[in-house]
Amino acid sequence: MAEDVLYIGIDLGTFRSVMVSSGNHEEEELTVIGTPKDPIARNFLKRDVLFGEDALKNRLALNLYRPLELGVIKDTVEDRQFIAHFITHLIGLADPEEHDRVVAVIGAPAEASHVDKTAIFDAAAGSVNAA
Repeated sequence: MAEDVLYIGIDLGTFRSVMVSSGNHEEEELTVIGTPKDPIARNFLKRDVLFGEDALKNRLALNLYRPLELGVIKDTVEDRQFIAHFITHLIGLADPEEHDRVVAVIGAPAEASHVDKTAIFDAAAGSVNAA
């Protein structure tokens, strides 16, 4: 039996990112991540990380992060973790668990350095079979 492969294309943008897949999924997401400001906000939101529009709608209860600035990943450990969460989130929107193998092509902003591209590749490595 042939293996079921899901192909995903991701365009990471400073303001907006897009994910398309061979499984007929197409999602556009603002490149913003939010984490609860305190335990009360965490209990209210019932999530530890929110993305895109959800993060902006709940911005009063969140610390907002834009991990890409001027086309490059901000040079902090926290922002590298956030871009990894964001890439995992985008891949998750394509329902990869339904497939045997997941292959992704991720477009980085033109200003991204080799170090940034390596960080993006490492972030995707846990969610896909090939990038």
